[in-house]
Amino acid sequence: MKFYLHSNTTNTKEYTLRLIKHLFAKNKLDMVQNPSSANFILVSLCDSTEIKDIATARKFNKPIISGGMISEVPIVNELSDYVYHGEIWGLIDHIKTKRPLDECEYITTKLNKRLKVNQTIRYNEVPIIRVGKRAAYYYCGKGCPIKCKYCLIGNARKYQHIPERLYRKAEQTIKKA
Repeated sequence: MKFYLHSNTTNTKEYTLRLIKHLFAKNKLDMVQNPSSANFILVSLCDSTEIKDIATARKFNKPIISGGMISEVPIVNELSDYVYHGEIWGLIDHIKTKRPLDECEYITTKLNKRLKVNQTIRYNEVPIIRVGKRAAYYYCGKGCPIKCKYCLIGNARKYQHIPERLYRKAEQTIKKA
């Protein structure tokens, strides 16, 4: 299977997109540069403004797999062919099995809307991604501990943060670089 990661003008440098590309390469999964040679279009949804990216990605006439922090918003399920609910590691694990996407317990479709979220973050596999000469991204937390009544993110997924020892190790690596 070949995948194309759709991006927009504002998210091209987001850590999430860089993490997906890094993990696909590390797992030797085919991430192509041209959507016409892809079997699937991936759309990462980190905030509500990116929902429109699903409609934009439709122009490639390929099945769309959406995922991200706001993938539980019902309209995402209606606009996408597949919606992965969880962290990218679980989707990669399923892709590597070569089983159909709709067999993944964390994927919903228009016909199968049972929701189960895979919240496993493999912090020991989180890369430090350099951006420029003096900056680096590092995935050290997810979600929000506050749980405001109006907020989907704080209530749909649990708040997680990296174990302190891994954070300190990454911090030292970044300082040395």
